[in-house]
Amino acid sequence: MQCESHGGAIVNTSSWLSNGGLIGSTAYSASKAGMDGIIRPAALELAQYGIRINNINPGGVDTEMTREAFQHDEQVLSTFAKSHPLGKLASSEEIAELAAYLLSDRARNITGQAIFTDGGYAIAGQRG
Repeated sequence: MQCESHGGAIVNTSSWLSNGGLIGSTAYSASKAGMDGIIRPAALELAQYGIRINNINPGGVDTEMTREAFQHDEQVLSTFAKSHPLGKLASSEEIAELAAYLLSDRARNITGQAIFTDGGYAIAGQRG
């Protein structure tokens, strides 16, 4: 890989499903696991250019896609949110704030990481 300039950061959006699964999520989970596998060697290869690469692995995020998946049923959505140890879904803004941090110079020593921002969902196992 040739780079004309030095420095920078790449942030990908992966998923907690890179490390877990749900019925019907085989292809999605496999693609996200692949993303998590790519960042480690990519981080090693890009480090010489001062480029960092990380993944954000969200759990439940309160988006229209999530609401559609639960057919806009507020009771089911609430139960899903409560299945996260922190008791809530992430907001899009929370995910964006993490991305902004990882892209900033304040994160200059973070590379090759899959950062789970899932309210503890992945470590607690499926609950609910």
